[in-house]
Amino acid sequence: MFPVKKWILPNTNKSAAAELAQAAGISQTAAGILLARGIENPAQARDFLYGRKEPFYSPWLLKDMEKAAARIVRALEKGERICLYGDYDVDGVTAVSLLYRFFRDFAYPVEYCIPDRQTEGYGLNGNTLRQIAAGGAALVITVDCGVSAVEEIKNAPPGLDVIITDHHTPPAELPASYALINPKQTGCPYPCKELAGVGVAFKLCQGLWQKLKNADEFWTGSIELAALGTVADIVPLFDENREIARLGIKALNNTDNVGLRHLIKEARLEGRAIGAGDISFGLAPRLNASGRLSSARRGVELLTTDDPHCAGELAQQLEQENAQRQSIEKQIFAEAEELLIKQGGAREFLVLAGNGWHPGVIGIVASRLVERYNAPAALISVSGGDDVCKASCRSISRFNMYEALSYAGEHLLRYGGHAQAAGFSIKKDKIADFSRTVIEYARNNLTADDYLPRQRIDMEIDGLCAIDGRLLRELSALEPFGAGNPEPVLAAKEVLARNITVIGRDKQHLKFRACGGGRDLPVIMWRGGGWKDIVYEESKLGIAFKPKEDEWNKVKTITLIASDLKPRHIVYDFRGGAGFDRIGYLKELAARRAEIFVYCPDRECQEKLAAVLPDTAKFDLAAAAAATDAAFAQPPFAALDDQNFWCALRKLSIKTAHLLYNIDDVNNRLDLLASLQPDAEFLRGVYRHLRALGGASAEELPRLAEGRPLAAVTAALQILREIGAIRESAGSFFLSPLNGGTKLSLDLSDTYRQKIKDAERARSALAQCISLSREEMARLVFGE
Repeated sequence: MFPVKKWILPNTNKSAAAELAQAAGISQTAAGILLARGIENPAQARDFLYGRKEPFYSPWLLKDMEKAAARIVRALEKGERICLYGDYDVDGVTAVSLLYRFFRDFAYPVEYCIPDRQTEGYGLNGNTLRQIAAGGAALVITVDCGVSAVEEIKNAPPGLDVIITDHHTPPAELPASYALINPKQTGCPYPCKELAGVGVAFKLCQGLWQKLKNADEFWTGSIELAALGTVADIVPLFDENREIARLGIKALNNTDNVGLRHLIKEARLEGRAIGAGDISFGLAPRLNASGRLSSARRGVELLTTDDPHCAGELAQQLEQENAQRQSIEKQIFAEAEELLIKQGGAREFLVLAGNGWHPGVIGIVASRLVERYNAPAALISVSGGDDVCKASCRSISRFNMYEALSYAGEHLLRYGGHAQAAGFSIKKDKIADFSRTVIEYARNNLTADDYLPRQRIDMEIDGLCAIDGRLLRELSALEPFGAGNPEPVLAAKEVLARNITVIGRDKQHLKFRACGGGRDLPVIMWRGGGWKDIVYEESKLGIAFKPKEDEWNKVKTITLIASDLKPRHIVYDFRGGAGFDRIGYLKELAARRAEIFVYCPDRECQEKLAAVLPDTAKFDLAAAAAATDAAFAQPPFAALDDQNFWCALRKLSIKTAHLLYNIDDVNNRLDLLASLQPDAEFLRGVYRHLRALGGASAEELPRLAEGRPLAAVTAALQILREIGAIRESAGSFFLSPLNGGTKLSLDLSDTYRQKIKDAERARSALAQCISLSREEMARLVFGE
């Protein structure tokens, strides 16, 4: 059966939406979307849609900013060697690149170090710090890491100052660094707590700029790098993050960064307007590829070079590594699914460990598993000769991964991350203990409802009249989209689906027209081809969608890009399925529902099903008052013209019909009808038997059957009596004395004529049970 998503509808006050719409000069739909995002007054709405007059907060509101800036200025004045230390993801790479370019603009050369994902792992590495100090550096500035490096800072070489800039959740004990800039740390008054690592580095640059220039203006150089890292790190695009992303994406579309221009070319984004989605799915994966497979230094080299030839080569290398990453990801995903099957299927928390899985790719695979199974997942890379394994975790919306790892912390060597994404290292012999612990934690903290895939709805509209050019312009003003500010999803209920078809090379996409409120619009559902067997012509359904405007030959059209459908009624049709496991399907259905109605009028078949199905399966309409599903285990040919049956069925709360019979069932029923039908040949046979026996009593009737049901013999005797061929006396049957030359006609028998009509009607009804479309079956079951 098709997976059911739970629609999460906003609790929007319509009168409040109307007031905001009027005050801000926007549509009520746009106002409702803004209200759902916590934007409640006209000034906030205008700022959100069109940008704040003052986009940035003072960098000096960040705790330790003054101390950090003063130490860096002293290093510049004294000519001390400075080393930047960053993470290997896009956030870290862009943060290092941004600071590097900042110092270069002041003609001050700095070094940088990005740890190797495989050999050094995430965060500050003690050995690397000692190497940096041995190389003559006096100051290390971390970006996007360091807030958990308590031991590494404690054991840092004497004389090496470390300034930590980070955005990850601080632990209970903070490292004793020279300065620590993190808006999440206790006692930091900075208003925007959700800056990315590159966002914190950007604020450090703004503070240094003001200090070095003795000016109040805000530095925005390389803001496209800040936007790139902010969007890629999936931090909420609200507040200052939104301004960084908005202004940075604008700068990105006109960047003079040579490396970025070549990266844009390799991502095939040249010559088009680049948005947040292009960063997430085009630029970021290519920058991430080097950090995942080789060295993230290549990404920094690309973003900091001014040499077009060098930039072109580096961008091509990233493109190749990204293709390699995709191949590795595909292989690991297939192996992970095989492991999952061996474990017995999806559980409360997916913990999968594989030999040789690339540590730089398992995080992406974990995300794909979460998307497919809607359960938190941890993928562990086991290396043959190493006792320590590395893992990446991803979570569902209602589960805090960082808290889960904290609960299982006794089994881990180290861990860190966010509510939705985290990582850890673990010894091989602790994997089983970790798995049991996090599964227990998930079992105690999640309900069955939490595992349901969810469809977020930003605004529910009445009909399709609200979808126009004005609304699309307003939705465009909500960009950039990302975490905290996802692209709005609208919902329309009770529209009619017409002209349903599937498109694409493999017929994997659904296309139809949605009609409602006096308007109809085309709908495309990518990878929604499976709905073709569920949605039927003229069916009423709800659509979750994003409206898109296309232009062809200077004509603009609006298409609804559907992400989910919610039919009022569903007809699952298995009539064409040869070898279909009807009993297995009914068992699963009955186990998942409080009550189902099973249409199975044949007594023998009903008894067989009743013996293997749970009590939730009801065979009597009167006993199925709570049923939401009607399963037709046999062709309903006898009920097709029985309006009383269908009226009684419609009085139930049936939402879904399951057509579980097929052509074999119809043919079997036709064979049975034929065996019950007393045709001319059978009548002659019964007559001959009676003549040979000299008559027959009721007890001897089976001798006349010739392998047919006794009912056929009874009908044959009735017909022979009606045409005068036999007579009955004292319960026995004898041949009638006939005058010579008397001709007998079967047309003289009312029973025969009625049997012919009944048989023809039954054959026609059985044929209809197969030929009726799902739309016609829906009209019978639901009255639509």
